[in-house]
Amino acid sequence: MFGSIKSAYKKSQAEELLSKVLVAHDPFSQFNGEQDKVASNLIENVWNARPNIFSGKEFGERPNTISILLFALANGLELEKDSTSARNIYIMCMSSLFQEVEERAGAYKLVKVDDVLITASLNVFEKHTLKNW
Repeated sequence: MFGSIKSAYKKSQAEELLSKVLVAHDPFSQFNGEQDKVASNLIENVWNARPNIFSGKEFGERPNTISILLFALANGLELEKDSTSARNIYIMCMSSLFQEVEERAGAYKLVKVDDVLITASLNVFEKHTLKNW
């Protein structure tokens, strides 16, 4: 019971933080003020696809919120087919979050599950940013 409450809290926390990250990287309101909805959909998609990762059952620990955000954005980047603007915003958000992780990794107390999510996210990021070079 408490596990599902904690899971719902972590999910809500990730949605709220991702919405703020999207707002910060969407100066021309490409999402038309719908950043909360976009954030919720991005988090919901990965959470439903891999519930055992986010509940802590698969790795024995829950991932850090910053890893969740990166993984959700990477998934959004992979799925976004229609909007170049959305993909560009996801890339800018991911770039900022990767920089944050690099500069302050010790402050986040990252564990194995974070390494898995961050590495998977970085692979997607590189695929979408380096393919045009």
